[in-house]
Order: sequence, then C-alpha cells, then structure tokens
Amino acid sequence: MRRSLGDFRAPVRLIGCLVAAVVALGIGANAVVELARLDARGVRVTATVLDVPSPLSRGPGSFTAEYAIAGGERITTEISRYDVLPEIGGQVEIVYDPAEPTVAKTADAWVSPWEPGIAYGLGAGVLVWVALGRQSKAA
Repeated sequence: MRRSLGDFRAPVRLIGCLVAAVVALGIGANAVVELARLDARGVRVTATVLDVPSPLSRGPGSFTAEYAIAGGERITTEISRYDVLPEIGGQVEIVYDPAEPTVAKTADAWVSPWEPGIAYGLGAGVLVWVALGRQSKAA
C-alpha cells in the first residue's frame, strides 16, 4: 500500500518546529553568554554615533557607532542594546567585549543577561507546543 503525501506532512511539520525551537534556544543562549561577558569583562569607552535608525523603521533598531579599543584600532559596529537613542555625531559611553570588540552596548543600558534567553526560550516552547499539538491532531 502506497502512502500519500499527506501522510508525511505532520511529521515534517513536527521536525521543522523542533528544529526551529532548537535554533531559537541556541540564539537565546548565545545572547545570554554575550551579555554576561559584557557585564563581567566589558571595557568602557566613548564612541561617536555615525548613524541612527530612521524614524519610519519598525521597532527600536540599532545605531552605528565608532570607537577606539586598546591598541588604538578603530571599530565600527551596530549597537542594539541601549536605553535612549543618541543623535548622529553625538558621543555615547559604551561597554565592549575585549575578546570580541564588535560586541557592545551603551554603558547606561539596563539589559538583564537572562532577558533574551527567556524570550527565545518562550518562543521555543511555543514552537514545541504548536508542533506537538499539531502532531496529536494528526494522529
């Protein structure tokens, strides 16, 4: 007896949702580690704001800043962790990771290292719930 294509849709959907959940957990875990490193060993410097998101863009976006790290090398990076959006040409205090100088946040930004992990973890949980709910309805 041949199986129809419809017989394979539910398992494929389940696998797809589970893979997406694992990816979401990985992204969340990476963000938690990144923020914890900034808190533990971040270096504080003054950066110049080169660009800010358009007022028409969705969400807070990120701004572009340039700063000098130890040794004088100039780094340009996108900073998405901030409390108040600075103006182009303005100076802002940032904290960067000396092991990965392009990873930075504004010095006054209050971001819990667990915040992104919780958000991505909840997203992964929803994906698993949807996948398992769909699987049980297909059975």
